Formats: sequence, C-alpha cells, structure tokens
Amino acid sequence: MKNDKENANIIGNANPLANSDADRKPQFQNADNQGLGGWEIAPGFYAGGTSEVNGPDAAEEPTFIATRWEVLQIAHYWASVAIHTAFTGWANSSVDSRDWRRIYFGWRRVGRIRALLGDQVVDKVIKDVVEGLYQDVGKQCGEAWQEFLKNNVDRKAQQSYLVGHEDEGLRFRP
Repeated sequence: MKNDKENANIIGNANPLANSDADRKPQFQNADNQGLGGWEIAPGFYAGGTSEVNGPDAAEEPTFIATRWEVLQIAHYWASVAIHTAFTGWANSSVDSRDWRRIYFGWRRVGRIRALLGDQVVDKVIKDVVEGLYQDVGKQCGEAWQEFLKNNVDRKAQQSYLVGHEDEGLRFRP
C-alpha cells in the first residue's frame, strides 16, 4: 500500500503508517488491513497488535455471505468505532497505535460498504451513529463535539483514511 504522507493523518498527527509497510504486514490479511499490521520492537515483542484489525479476529470468513441488513450493521459498528475513537483521541490530543489502526480500518470498512450500497444508505448510517454518540458522549462535551464533527466526520475526512485504496473503487464520490 502506498501511503500519502500529506493526506493520511489522524487528528493532525503524522501518520505512523508513513514508514516502511514491509514491517507492518498484518498477521491475518483481509481486504482492508494493508499497512495496519504491528511491528517487532524487540525480539519477540510486537507493537500495534489489534486483533480485530490485524490479528486472528481479522480473518475473513469466505463461506459466509452477509445479508444487506448485516452489512449495514457492520457499517454502523465500524463508523461508531472510528468516530468514537477519533473523538476520544481528538479530545485528549492523543491517539495510540491500536486506536489509529481501528480508525483507519473502520473507515476503510465503511468505505467498502459505501461503494457496495451507495452514498445515501451509508450517509444515513453515519448520521444515526453521530446522533447516537451525541446522546452518549457529545451532549456532555458541548461545543467540543460540534468542533470535532466539523473536520473529522465529513466525507473528505473519511476519504483521507482510504489513501492507497482508490484503485479498488473505494474512493468516496464528492
């Protein structure tokens, strides 16, 4: 996966993916986790392990065919993970390596579903997620929640997580 250092960033921090992808190959590869693997920081010690992104829980189930409703639930889940994790990192001015993997992977999954089901359907899912998170988190944060949403949840922000996937038809339509 080719990383675009200028566009691929999380909440203003340099993209940790910008280094060599050779060392970041996921243990279990799937369609959306390229470049999101952990790396060995010392013999036998790895950083960045996130089971649902690059570990055993990321293995695809090729014989299972999801229904449309199930695919929408997947979009809802990953949009929730991406938005909530990004907001927490934005509010705390810090995102750890497992969190940025979840954010990237989450938006990649949502992007794949957007390409499959269309903008209108996925935009409604994201709107529902934002409204639900507002009730759970945003209400307590007041203006900070609105400030976060302005620059971190629109399609342009979502697209920044798809860097390197444009050739797979996952680029969001403006």
